[in-house]
Amino acid sequence: MLLPLSLGAALAQNANPPAGGPKAAGAGLAIYRRHCSSCHGNQADGGRAPNLTRGSLSDTQIFRTISNGVSGTEMAAYESRLSSDDIWRIVIFLGSAARSESTRSWRSIRPRAKSNGASTWSALPRAAP
Repeated sequence: MLLPLSLGAALAQNANPPAGGPKAAGAGLAIYRRHCSSCHGNQADGGRAPNLTRGSLSDTQIFRTISNGVSGTEMAAYESRLSSDDIWRIVIFLGSAARSESTRSWRSIRPRAKSNGASTWSALPRAAP
């Protein structure tokens, strides 16, 4: 049975072929830095374009956004520039960057003793990237 090309492309967007792992995230970082960091920052934490470590999009929605771009913005479509696997590698990197940002946020909060001996929580200053 042959699938029409558009259906095959749609199916490719619903699965993450090079699923997970440090190698996929590392490869995604390299691709991200070549194609995305000039706008979104080296660690995907923003620049002249949005911070990609915070958000509520699914992996599939991120894949589609990278593939199709965002109309009316500088975010171009990358489906003709990158393979589906490379776009998925970027998605994997973004997921690991988001988890890393979440961990940094929790690590950046520490207990601080008050003068009366009770503890309170304070945020540490963020390190420069």
